[in-house]
Amino acid sequence: MFFCFKKNNNFEKPKFNYIETQIIDYCNLNCEHCTSFCNLQNNRNKADIKEYINDIKELSKKFEVQQIRILGGEPLLHPDLKLFLEQTRKYLPESTINIVTNGILLPQMDNVFWDTMKNNRIIIDWTVYPIIGDKLNIIKNLIKSHNIKCYPYFVKFFIDEINKEGNSDIKKAFKNCTIKKCINLYDHKIYQCSALCRKYYNQKYNVNYDLPMGLDLYKTSAEEIYRKLVLNPKPFKACKYCHEEYFLHKWSNKNDDL
Repeated sequence: MFFCFKKNNNFEKPKFNYIETQIIDYCNLNCEHCTSFCNLQNNRNKADIKEYINDIKELSKKFEVQQIRILGGEPLLHPDLKLFLEQTRKYLPESTINIVTNGILLPQMDNVFWDTMKNNRIIIDWTVYPIIGDKLNIIKNLIKSHNIKCYPYFVKFFIDEINKEGNSDIKKAFKNCTIKKCINLYDHKIYQCSALCRKYYNQKYNVNYDLPMGLDLYKTSAEEIYRKLVLNPKPFKACKYCHEEYFLHKWSNKNDDL
């Protein structure tokens, strides 16, 4: 069988080159056109560590994961962040693990956080927004002092991804999509892309825009998940609410006093 075959009495697992998992849904910024729609939320939802452990354990049983990124919202706000990092490394010992942060809270993090980062070989993906200003070098030197790998990404524009009319050609939208390979582990399911956060847009504006396909991690075989999401991904209904071409908006934060 192509997906899982026997080799030296062991079964090789299908591989995700890249997967994301969102551990918290709110943020310390209020960015307009946030692609995770953190700016539209009234509730402070966060992942439960016990459920996450079950999910990451099941994921590790079914798949080899080359890279996993832990994000939000702002993941540094999660009170159980240390456990999330440790458990991710426990079940994915050979994977590249990145945490995505805007960096604002890094100067407030204690030594337990930094030790956990170092001991579990966690890389910082730093989305640097203009609000950082003259704190850029301070944060950069702080990360360096703890000997943590960091990849800064300077963000000046956000993408407006929603076509409110829902009349996009799904094939064109899918073809031009920049996040169609951003497979997500979220709430016991594996999703085709990160547009699953659109649910918060639906709640805020009382609409019912389609969400990307999600496959139950426990009830769906590794073969089926891999075939549908990696080997043969296809446009789906939710794509009609994505622009065929993306429109850029200059980054802005409604709370510039942070």
